[in-house]
Formats: sequence, C-alpha cells, structure tokens
Amino acid sequence: MPVRVLAKPPGEFMRDHLVAAGGMDYPQSMFRAYKEHLMSVGIKGGCSRGSWSKYVWLANKLGLIEFDHAGPPAYWNAVVNGVEVQADYVRESRPQAPSPRHYYRILDPTDDRWIRLEASYRKSIGIEVPPPAPRPIPKPKVEKPPPKPKPPPKPAPKPKPKPRKPRVKPPTAEEKVRPYEERIGLILATLAELEMDPTFETVAKIEDMALELSEDVIEAAEKARGPERTMLGTINSRMMATLEEMPLLRNSVGRYLVSKTPTERERNLAALRAAIRVANENLTPLPTTPPTEVEETKEEMSLQALIDKWEGREKNVLHLEKDLQSLDPDVYELNYVEDAISDYRGLEQSDFESGGEYREGRQEAWDTILEEIKNLAPEED
Repeated sequence: MPVRVLAKPPGEFMRDHLVAAGGMDYPQSMFRAYKEHLMSVGIKGGCSRGSWSKYVWLANKLGLIEFDHAGPPAYWNAVVNGVEVQADYVRESRPQAPSPRHYYRILDPTDDRWIRLEASYRKSIGIEVPPPAPRPIPKPKVEKPPPKPKPPPKPAPKPKPKPRKPRVKPPTAEEKVRPYEERIGLILATLAELEMDPTFETVAKIEDMALELSEDVIEAAEKARGPERTMLGTINSRMMATLEEMPLLRNSVGRYLVSKTPTERERNLAALRAAIRVANENLTPLPTTPPTEVEETKEEMSLQALIDKWEGREKNVLHLEKDLQSLDPDVYELNYVEDAISDYRGLEQSDFESGGEYREGRQEAWDTILEEIKNLAPEED
C-alpha cells in the first residue's frame, strides 16, 4: 500500500484503534474502521481486505498482537495454541453466533515497530531497510495582500470629426446612353468591312447586332426617365430605320456577287456603296445645334461688404456660398474657404457625445469659415 500523506499508515491506525477499542478487536472490524478513516480524508479504494489481512499477519509475526478466540474454554477443549488455559481465565463469549470470532489482543502499544510494520518485519528477517522518509510539513497559509485600488479611468478623448466622404455625382443621361452608342460604332465598323468584302454573312451579322441592340434599348427605355428615355427612343428609331434598309442592303450584295462582267460589277458596287451610305446615315445621329449661352450678369459684391454682412449673422451656408460667387475668382483664392465650408458640412451629431459639444463644434467650424473669408483681404504694407 503506498504511503498516504493525509492518512495514518495501517500499523499506526491498527494500534490506535485497538487501544480505543479496549485492547482487543477482530480484523473485519478494524478493516471497516480503516476504510472509514481513508474516506474521511478523501481517499477511495486505498485498502482491500486482502492487504489488511497482510498487515494483521505482519503485526502477529512481530509479536505486537496475539490471537484470542474470545470463546469459553470448554468450547475450545481448554487448549489455545497448544497451551492449557488457567482455570481462573475467563474469555469473552458470543453465544448468538455459530462460532466465536477471531479476536486479536494488543500486547505493547508503545512499540516503535507499529509505525512501519512491513519495514520492521523485513528488518527482523535480516533485510536492509532504508530509513523512513520525513513526513511533509504543511506549508502555512500565506494571506494575499489586499488588491491595490484601481486608478480612476481617464476621461475618453473627444472624437475627431469624421472626414466627409466625397459626394459621388450620379451619372448623366449621356453617360448612361454611351454604351449603346459604342455598340452603334461597332455596327458602323462592320458596315465598313462589308464595303471592303461584300458577303451575306457580314449582312446577317449586321442585322443580328442591330436587332439585339434594339431589344436592349427598348428594355432600358421602360425603366428610364427624362432625357435618358428620350435619347434611348432616338437610338431605337435609328435602329428601326437601319433594319428597314436591310433588304436593300442584302439585295445589293446579292447583285454584286452574281456580276459577270467588270462593268456590271462596278455598277453593282456603286449601288452597294449607296445602300451602305444610307445605313450609315440612319445610324449616325443628326448634328444638334448647341443652345445659345446666355451670359448671367452677377451682381458683384466687395469683400468688405460681404464680411460686414455676415459678421454676427446667423449661420446659413447656402446663402453664404451665393454671396461668395459674387467675388471675382481671379482676385480672390477661395480654396481655403471652400475647405472650411466642406468641414462644416461634414460635422455629424453622432461624432459627439452630447448635443452641447455638437453645437460647439458647429460654431467653431463656422468661425473658421469667417476667419478664412477675412484672410482673403490683402495685407496692408
């Protein structure tokens, strides 16, 4: 049985148990008591009945205990271990059991061999035994020092205003229609190939491209509005006019291919070129006259008048920008003013912890705009 730090060794427990029981007990009772002792210190299955019998045998061999039947002398024929029992010796009886129990009586509780039964037995028969290992001394509990108080949290820094995202202008109607115009350019390039090498395959390719483009334009026009829809309608009209000329173009190619004489071939080629020119005119948009530009007369305002107007006035960026347009851009560099206006518009209430901080931030941004306007004035020498 291994050494148990928390439990008593078997010999020591057997000695203490027999002393507490009045000097005599039987092995089964001692075994149950030792199991309860092991359970009390948290050891399960630390000793079996067979191993306990071994320690009882060792104690008997060392002469620390002696066997005692604890029955009347008449039952045992007055003979114990080959010795006649004295007449005045009275043993304990157990009449309720079919046979008396096998008791063991302790002889010398002060003997040092109780502590190490197995080592003492080996030593008694001439086997060298190492000295006993010292029992570990439990370490005293060291109380942990109280935790240091945590320093007060530092105030959170004010969040910087988020940079304003550049505005992405929506595509214009011309930009939306541009892919369809590029596809018309492919049809025009194919018409040029037809003039160089007239074949029915090229005519069929042109007709398929025109039909596919017309279907896509009609589908896009259903979702478009305003100028985009007007431009798509114009492209569709050009496609329909081109498709109407496809029979003429196909017949011109056919006549050219069946020409026999050079004169007939030259005449049919001229007719084919005319049909191709008609198709090009249908695909090419008509030139539009640009609208006459009407010069807007801006009422000029002096810089000092603008500063006096907005000094102490309530914030209004839209009206301020209109007044800035009245300044001559060749005289005044407005880049810094425009950057300050952009920073003012980029302020959002979600970037500040409270409404008061948001109002202060807007006021500081507005004061920065006015300072930049004042810096537009030339310095006096």
